[in-house]
Amino acid sequence: MSNLYSQFEARFPEDPTAIFMDVDAGDTYTYEALRRTTARYANLLADLGVRRGDRVAVQVDKSPEAIFLYLACLRAGGIFLPMNTAYRSGEVDYILGDAEPKIFICAPEREAEMAGIAARRGIAQLKTMDQARQGSFFSRSERKIGGVRHRSR
Repeated sequence: MSNLYSQFEARFPEDPTAIFMDVDAGDTYTYEALRRTTARYANLLADLGVRRGDRVAVQVDKSPEAIFLYLACLRAGGIFLPMNTAYRSGEVDYILGDAEPKIFICAPEREAEMAGIAARRGIAQLKTMDQARQGSFFSRSERKIGGVRHRSR
């Protein structure tokens, strides 16, 4: 299946250990980590019911993991719907009602606040993630590979 992710991947360097991203905290991510992580996330999105053309609403801080999630959405054929982390409940409620996403991923500290909104809008899948690789989305994606923790670096 050809999609935007596959077009990006066709231009990856031949050396999978080449650096894809180098962040201020000193972490580096290789193209192999990019492939593995986006595949794991895309498979989880599919397991959660995301199909080609479905929206994935995301309200998380900017981070390497958020970039991997964006690319995983492309890889799975989903539509990444980013939401500003400063949006308050009323704004989130309006966007979720208008966009009708299949899944909503927010920061763990906002899960309790967002659960009622997601339920009211008929979004069965509410998952969480943060910059520290914590949250229900991460824990479930790690279980998909036999419980072995793989860091995306």
